[in-house]
Amino acid sequence: MDMARTMASKIGQVTYLQKGEKGDAGDRGPSLRGPLDWKKVETGFQFQSGADGEEFIDIVTYNGKYYQCIVSHSKSSSRYPGSSYNYWRVASGLPFVASDLLLTTYALIKNLGVETVEMKGSDGNIIFQVKDGNVTCKEGIFENVKVNGDLTATSLRLKQHTGASINAVNGAITTNPEITLPRLQPGECMEVKMLTPIATRLNIAYVFRGTTSAVKIYASWDTGGSTLKGSYLGGVCIDFIGRYDSSSETTIWQAIPLNDEARSLLESMKVDNSATLPGEDGDDGDDNGDGGSTPGSGDEDSFG
Repeated sequence: MDMARTMASKIGQVTYLQKGEKGDAGDRGPSLRGPLDWKKVETGFQFQSGADGEEFIDIVTYNGKYYQCIVSHSKSSSRYPGSSYNYWRVASGLPFVASDLLLTTYALIKNLGVETVEMKGSDGNIIFQVKDGNVTCKEGIFENVKVNGDLTATSLRLKQHTGASINAVNGAITTNPEITLPRLQPGECMEVKMLTPIATRLNIAYVFRGTTSAVKIYASWDTGGSTLKGSYLGGVCIDFIGRYDSSSETTIWQAIPLNDEARSLLESMKVDNSATLPGEDGDDGDDNGDGGSTPGSGDEDSFG
């Protein structure tokens, strides 16, 4: 016997609401300011609690605790945190906070211990990461960095000297025929290359000088002084290598020719003991009072 099956059904109407337009951005809320040392803030300073129209929520330190302003007021000696005035509350009464995820607009941390640090660029990609004992930085500018150990690089782009030639060289390469080499500190060495334009086929003046008379430059083993002068064509390529000499307390720069033009120029260089050095200011930079000459030497110092 066949059994007829009837499915229940319902007919209704579905109403779709049209998506509205995006509204205007709301006003920016107040930002944290501080922490300020309450005792050092001047009397009359206007503390803010983030009330309507205010830009900040003030955080202060007082007797080793952090306090948040909850009622806007001007500072007076009687309105200190913990007083009978209910203007402040302890910002945190817990010795620690444990959380899987912490979102904060601003955090001031005196001591930070972490396993991983990541910083993202405007495109959302990680540009700086500290993880598992390794530091990876894909871009950025580092100044006055000291490296202990080996330095490995796929390629090295060197900075060219900029500024007046009378100033101490601030790049690894210079195209100026005048160069001022700096005084180095104990244990320091430095290398600078000079490459004058090869298109210049007329004689040009070359001047190698130190910042003070405590800087000696050597064009050869028997020609050295604080200022060397010469004249030659362009296309000269020289490698200057400097080191601090502890026995004479001077900086010694050796000019090493890298092509035939440089070799010819260095052979013709002369010492100019009458030249004024940029960093002297009445002090020749030496303690022996001999005008900057290495003890036991004449006007032309021996590199050996």
